[in-house]
Amino acid sequence: MNRRLLLINPAARCWRLETLQVEALEKDPREDYLVLSGETLCQYLLRRDAGALVIARGPLPFLSGNKATVGYVSPLTGLPHYSLVGGRAAAQLFNLGLDAIGFQSANQQISKSANRQIGKSQVRNPQVSSARSSWS
Repeated sequence: MNRRLLLINPAARCWRLETLQVEALEKDPREDYLVLSGETLCQYLLRRDAGALVIARGPLPFLSGNKATVGYVSPLTGLPHYSLVGGRAAAQLFNLGLDAIGFQSANQQISKSANRQIGKSQVRNPQVSSARSSWS
């Protein structure tokens, strides 16, 4: 069973297609990648790059209830999180011939951007920081 991935590196402005052969993957005996799609595919890719943001389609592309999974590792807690997304996302990935799209190091870039935005808002509105300190 092959899985086709589109890996995008926004910082380097490049992308690459990768094909995973599920049967040939090195794995821990406790892991079963027989059905490597959806949340399990997100989990596998997040183990390779913890800073990635992964969108993967579920295992049943022809069912109307099939969902896409968005996976990322929280920069705050360091734990993986998964969200199931309805609509046409899973079908569009299937129509593109892809099983997943991975944005490499997306978490680090989002965290830096959020920190910059938080820093700007505290400079613009000094009452926010004084209100926060009154709660402690």
